[in-house]
Amino acid sequence: MINSQLLYKRLSLTKQLINIGVEQSHQSESIAVFSILAFHESIEKFLKLLCEHKNLKSDKIDFMKYWELLPDLTMKESMFQD
Repeated sequence: MINSQLLYKRLSLTKQLINIGVEQSHQSESIAVFSILAFHESIEKFLKLLCEHKNLKSDKIDFMKYWELLPDLTMKESMFQD
């Protein structure tokens, strides 16, 4: 399990990425499109951190596999809309 001080630091960095995404999404269309990257990166960082916290190996894992590793996760359908 990851130590709590490091956990909070990494969670705050993840939140900062979300805030960047929100700020970008309110900009002109040419800038707003990059908000998707910030949101995706923040989600992936959160999922990796959650795996570390639960002592699950998440190195080189495909994004869709997180929902298999972490069965309590919700919103899978929202992440994989065709």
